Amino acid sequence: MYEFPIKYFADNLIFNHRKNECWAYFKLEGMNYDFLKEESKIQALNTLAIFLANIGQEAKIHIIPIAQDIDAHFDGIINELDKTDPLYNKTLAHATGTRDHIKAKIKRKGMSNDYNIYVGTKLNIKEYTLQNIKDAFIYLIQHPLNILEEIIGAKTKSILDKEIQLFQDLSAEYFKRQNKRIKLTKISETTTQWLNRRMFRRGLGEVKLKDNWYKSLQGKLWLKRNRDKRKKNIEAIEKTMNRHWSPYTERTIKNGEYGRLIDTDQALTLSEGVIDVSEGRTLKVHHEEGISNQAFLSISHIPDGILFPGSEWLLVLQDFTIQTEVCIHIETNEHKESIRSVGKQKRDIQGQIEHVSNSEEEVPDDILEAKENANLLEAELKATRAPITRASITICIAADTKETLEDRVAFVKEFYEDQNFLIERSYSDQLKLFMEFIPGTGRYVTDYIQPLPPRTLAGSMFAATRQLGDNIGPYIGTTGAVEKSVYLDMGRACLLNRSASAFFFGTLGGGKSFNANLMAYLNVIYGCGKALIFDPKAERAKWLHLLPELKDYINVITLSPSIEDKGKLDPYIVYKGDVEAASELATNILSEVFKLNPNDDEYTAVLEAVNQLKKLEGRCMIKLAEILGGFPESDELAAPARKLARRIRLLRENGMAGLLFGDGTEEALSFKNKINILQIQNLALPKADTKKEDFTQEEVISTVLMLPIASFAKKYAMSGEPCFKLVLFDESWGLKATTMGLKLMDFLARMGRSLYGGCIFIGHSVDDLGEGGIKNAISYKFCFRMAEREETIKALKFMKLEVTDENIQEIETLQDGECLFQDLDGRIGRLKFDVVFEHLLEAFKTTPKKKKAGGENGVSA
Repeated sequence: MYEFPIKYFADNLIFNHRKNECWAYFKLEGMNYDFLKEESKIQALNTLAIFLANIGQEAKIHIIPIAQDIDAHFDGIINELDKTDPLYNKTLAHATGTRDHIKAKIKRKGMSNDYNIYVGTKLNIKEYTLQNIKDAFIYLIQHPLNILEEIIGAKTKSILDKEIQLFQDLSAEYFKRQNKRIKLTKISETTTQWLNRRMFRRGLGEVKLKDNWYKSLQGKLWLKRNRDKRKKNIEAIEKTMNRHWSPYTERTIKNGEYGRLIDTDQALTLSEGVIDVSEGRTLKVHHEEGISNQAFLSISHIPDGILFPGSEWLLVLQDFTIQTEVCIHIETNEHKESIRSVGKQKRDIQGQIEHVSNSEEEVPDDILEAKENANLLEAELKATRAPITRASITICIAADTKETLEDRVAFVKEFYEDQNFLIERSYSDQLKLFMEFIPGTGRYVTDYIQPLPPRTLAGSMFAATRQLGDNIGPYIGTTGAVEKSVYLDMGRACLLNRSASAFFFGTLGGGKSFNANLMAYLNVIYGCGKALIFDPKAERAKWLHLLPELKDYINVITLSPSIEDKGKLDPYIVYKGDVEAASELATNILSEVFKLNPNDDEYTAVLEAVNQLKKLEGRCMIKLAEILGGFPESDELAAPARKLARRIRLLRENGMAGLLFGDGTEEALSFKNKINILQIQNLALPKADTKKEDFTQEEVISTVLMLPIASFAKKYAMSGEPCFKLVLFDESWGLKATTMGLKLMDFLARMGRSLYGGCIFIGHSVDDLGEGGIKNAISYKFCFRMAEREETIKALKFMKLEVTDENIQEIETLQDGECLFQDLDGRIGRLKFDVVFEHLLEAFKTTPKKKKAGGENGVSA
C-alpha cells in the first residue's frame, strides 16, 4: 500500500514528502472557443500549445466535473433570504417550485456538469537558486543537511519560512510568465482541501469541507484555557474561526531562522476512507457517506490525423451527462533533448525492421506504423521548435453503485474507441492511478506515457469552457446540448465593482421584452430589491391582476394629457431640492423642444432666466416663463425672451407637452413600492432609424419626455437604499436622441459600481446605445434573433464575436426565447430562457393577440 503523499499545503503551494518538492497550483480560466472562426480556433490551438510547451519540467492538468447540485444551490438561496422581507414566503415558494422543476427535467434528460480546470507545476528550487547565485550560496552554507536530505530523498517535518518564500517567488514567476498566454488564478487553501477530499467521495454528491481546528472540541477547549493568558492572540484567532480548515503548524526556530513544524497527520485526515482494490478493475472507497466506486481508464493511443478544428477530444466531455474527470500528467524535454529522444526511437525501430528483414519475414504493420509516427513527430518538432511532452492521460469515472459505474465506463469507452482511441482499464494499476490523481504528486504508473508534441494535447481543447452565468442567484434558463442550468445574480457585478447593466436587443417577437421582464421580476423577489420600469407601450399594467403574489407591491403610474397630470414631469418637480440638476434639465428640455442653438439669443435668455429662478422659492417651468416674459424693454434679450415665454405657455396647453411645464403646486411622483411602473399615454417615439432633423413635433416632444423620465431613474438609483435597485428602460433608444439623454444612459449604465443598482436597456439594434463609452459599460449582453444581416454583423462586433457565416446563422436562427448571452466574465453561449411558472408566461407576454378562425382570441407566435 502507498502512504498519502501530501505533507503540507499553504496558499497555492502543495508540499509532498520529498524534501524540496513543492507544486504550485492555479485555476485555469476557460477560453471562449465555440464561436470562433477557423483561423481563430487555430490561433487558440497555437496559444494553448505554447502554454503546454512552457508548463514546466513536470506538471499536471486536472479537469474536474462539478455537478450542478440543485439542492445545495437552492438551499443556499433560501438560507440567504431575508425573513423580514414581505415577499419572503412568495420567494420561498418560487425557489421551491423552481427546484422541483429543474429536478424533474434532470430526471428526464440527465445531469449536467460544469468543469473546472486546474494546472499544477512542480517548482524546482535548484533551478531558482541557479538564477539567484547569492541566495544559492547562503542556502548551501546554512543548510547542508537540507541538501543531503534532498539527495537521499529523506522526509522532513519542518519547513523554513525562507524555503516557503523561495517557492512563493517561483510560483509568482511562473504565474507572471504563463498568465500572459492563458488567464490563471492562484487557488486557495480551501480549494486544495476540496481537491483532495473530493477524491475519496467521487460519485457521492456534495463534498463537505472540514472545519478549522479552532471549531473542533479540542480547539474550543484550548481557546477556553488560554483566553486570559493570550488575550490578544485569542482575539486574532477568533476573527479567523469562520475560515475553513488548513493544516495546523507550530512556529519553530532552526539555526536562528523561523520555520513551521509540520504535523503530517493533519494532511492525512483529508484521505478519510478505506480503499478496497480487491475487485481488480474497480477501486472502492468505504466511509460513512457510502461507497465510492471508481474506475480509471488510460488512453494508451491517440489516433493519427485527428482533424482540427472539429475533433476536440476532451472538450466533448462537457456535452456528456456523465461526470468524467481527467488527469494529464506531463513531463517536458528541451527541444534538443526531444530531437535526440525521437532519433533514438527511430534507430530502435529501424533495428527491429532490419532484424525482421534479415529473417526474410514480412515487417509487421505496427512496426511500420511506429516508424511513420516517429518520422511525423520528428518533422513536427523540427518545424515548430517545440519540446516533446511525455504525457499520460487518464480518465476517472465514479458512481455510488457498481452497476451505474459499469454503464458509465461502457459509454465513455465506446465513445473513444469509436474515434479510434485505445482505452485501457488496467487490472493491477487502479490504486496507482488513483494516487496519480492526487494533486502535487509524482508518477506512479509509467506504462501509458506517450511522446506527444504540445499541439496534439492542445488539440483536445481541454482549456475551452461552456460555462455560462453565475454559480449564485436565481435560475434563468438552460444552455448547451445537455440543457445545463444557468443562474444569474446581477447584484454580483456591483460587489465586484463592475457595472450591473444589461442590454436586451433583437428584432420584434424574439422575446427580448418578455425575458427582460423576467429578469426584473427575479431580481426583485430574490434580491429584496426594487424596480423602476419605464413602460412606453403600456404593456405591464396587467401585472396587477396576473401577478397575484405581487399585487400589493406594484405601483402603476400612468401619465396622460389630462389637467390632473400637467407639470408632473417638470424638471423642478423631478429634482425638488437639487436646484443645479433641475436647472440643467430645464435648459436641456427647452433647447431640445425649441431647437435652440447655444449661439441664439433665445438660448442666452434661457440661461439668464434659469439663473434668476435659482434665487426664488417655488421654482417651476411656468415661473421660468414668467421671468422670460418680464425682461425689461431696455434689455436686448427682451424680444427673444418674451417670444420664448409665449411659446412655453402655448406648448403647455398642447397635449403631452403639458407634462413638462408645472406651476409649482404639483406633487412629485412616488416610487416607493417594490415594483414601480411608469407609463405615458400617447407617446409617439420616432422609429429608431429616423434622423433627428426629420422628427415631427409630436416625436420631438416624445423624445424630450424621456429626459425627465431618465432623470427620475437617476434620482431613484441614487436614493441610498441598501437594497439592489433595478431600472428597466423599454424602447431605450429614445434616450439617444438628445445629448443629455446619452449622458443619462451613460450614468445608468455605470451606476451599479457605487450605488448597488443595475439597469436593463431594451432596444432593437446595437445602434440604440448610441456612440461612445456606453457600449463598453454594458456587462450583460442578450442578443435575440436578428432579421437583417447588417444588424447581425453589428451585434457580433458588439459581443466581440467574429463575423462568420456560422455566427450570422447562429443569431438569425435563434428561436423565440433564445439568445446569445455574454455573462459578467465574458463567456458567451446560447441561452434558452425558462420562465418555469405558467402565470408568469401570461403576465410577461408582450406579443399582441390576434383573432383565431372562429372568433376566438389567440396569442401570436
